[in-house]
Amino acid sequence: MGEIAGTAAAIGNSYSIDSVADAVSSVNQANSGAGYANANVDIQNSGIATATTAAIGNTASVTSDVSTIATRSLQSNSGYMTTQMNASIDDITEATATAASIGNSLSVEVPGSGSMSAQQYNSGTMVAELNGRLSGFADGAATAAAIGNSASLTSLNSDVVGNVLTRINQANSGHQISTLAAQVCHGAEAAATAASIGNTVNISVQ
Repeated sequence: MGEIAGTAAAIGNSYSIDSVADAVSSVNQANSGAGYANANVDIQNSGIATATTAAIGNTASVTSDVSTIATRSLQSNSGYMTTQMNASIDDITEATATAASIGNSLSVEVPGSGSMSAQQYNSGTMVAELNGRLSGFADGAATAAAIGNSASLTSLNSDVVGNVLTRINQANSGHQISTLAAQVCHGAEAAATAASIGNTVNISVQ
């Protein structure tokens, strides 16, 4: 029993930095275009199966394991991001099907004692649609998510080197639409979720 992963992604702007020295990261992203990610998936007889469709206006990732980093970001999306997945997954040990549309996405992981300043503006339309059938599995999940702005900060070793100074401003005047039609049967553990979110922030201090 092997592992199968399939991904369809449409992205307006993407930025990524992985720093091993003290650094300053400054990024400005603006997207007004349309992104479409569609997938038709049929997976059978596998150990682990993951199917993902994602349409993202702007995405930025900043990672540093050993250094102190200052990051500033400005993201603006007015585009139409839509994703659709039709998935049939049968006889799988672990099955995951995800359709996600996101206006602005920011992920920062630093070792502590740095700073993060983020501004996110979304006026676009996010549409996520998932039509799925999951059967014959031990663990199955089907998720459709439409998100205007998403920001995540993980601070590592803050108890040793100090906390991260964080400022996040989010503004959303767009539309978030998520639809999920799922048929789930013959499974030990299953979860089906449809979520429409304007702004979301996650901060983890370790």
